[in-house]
Amino acid sequence: MHELKYKPSTRRWHAYRKGSYACPLHSGDLLALEVADRYLSCRMVYDTDWYVLIGETKFRLHRKAVYRVILLF
Repeated sequence: MHELKYKPSTRRWHAYRKGSYACPLHSGDLLALEVADRYLSCRMVYDTDWYVLIGETKFRLHRKAVYRVILLF
């Protein structure tokens, strides 16, 4: 399990595992995002801002939030 955090200096989201840096995320990366007590498969997308695509639904990521994810790549 990883935490997804936005880093303003790079203008992208980064994954951390147990507080240690893991990797940057790129548009097209697959992951499972925790929503309530479930993990939903989604794809990271960058257009004018970052969002995840869950099926056909866009979910905009809030830069000050931290998300729990499972990396699928």
